[in-house]
Amino acid sequence: MVEFEVPRDIAPGAVIGRRLRESAAPYDSRVVSIIRAGHRIIPRGAERIEPGDRMVVLGSAKAIRLWSGIVASGEQRTGDVVIFGGGRTGVAIARVLLSQGSRVRVVESDGRRAHEIAELLPHARVLEATGMNPDFLDRERIGNAEVAVFAMREDAKNHYAATLAKLHGVPFTIAIVHDAASVEVFERSGIDVALNPRLITSEEIVRFAHDPRTRQVSMLERNRFEILDVTVRADKELIGKPFSQLPTTGTVIGAIVRGDKAFFPHGHDRLQPDDRVIVFTEAERSVELEREL
Repeated sequence: MVEFEVPRDIAPGAVIGRRLRESAAPYDSRVVSIIRAGHRIIPRGAERIEPGDRMVVLGSAKAIRLWSGIVASGEQRTGDVVIFGGGRTGVAIARVLLSQGSRVRVVESDGRRAHEIAELLPHARVLEATGMNPDFLDRERIGNAEVAVFAMREDAKNHYAATLAKLHGVPFTIAIVHDAASVEVFERSGIDVALNPRLITSEEIVRFAHDPRTRQVSMLERNRFEILDVTVRADKELIGKPFSQLPTTGTVIGAIVRGDKAFFPHGHDRLQPDDRVIVFTEAERSVELEREL
């Protein structure tokens, strides 16, 4: 599952600006929601993806890469990333990026910790600095990085360092925000993505309030929407009906996991008992949805 923001200056093409049923959207995927000017649009075949939209897509790894190419107008990033903060979060992010072949620099102010990180991550370049000195950013050419991640322990430092990096030319910034109330402040001030780790814990807590058949819960748009992973019971009326004949309720089944295979349903597909369905729905309707499944 990926949420994309469609650039406002993107040109119409085989997908953007065309009806979904007529577009060349990647086959192994499904658009489960379009958010336009704060309002959700159910992505039926006659709808279009327009510049400035935000959309949620479920798809295979290959399909998501194709969507990235469509939304980014074919631009490919090489993965030059700078991580500010060498705590557990920063090191964990660095490990993942290095395993994916990215070039990683880690900026850590504590000298002892910087040496530890250099031993832990021999393929990363570790810089002992605060990351909040303009001369340092110029000297190390931080502005040439494609992405900067801010994982320091204090929100104020992350906010200042991210803003300074933006001013020095970093095109995409991600901040780890410890106070959930600060997420909106970060994003409105120009930081591209603000993530609050506590929201992941919140999703786990919310999951326990759902039907036991619900394995996972993801929340979007300040908890307005939920994506549920639910196992379908054998005694439900929806079993065996083509998707084209299912009632229209605003809920979108984006994917089905059947056995050890996942696929993205079309109008002729039918639900079977014990299918796992990945469903996008409004949060206020989630309990009712679980009863229907």
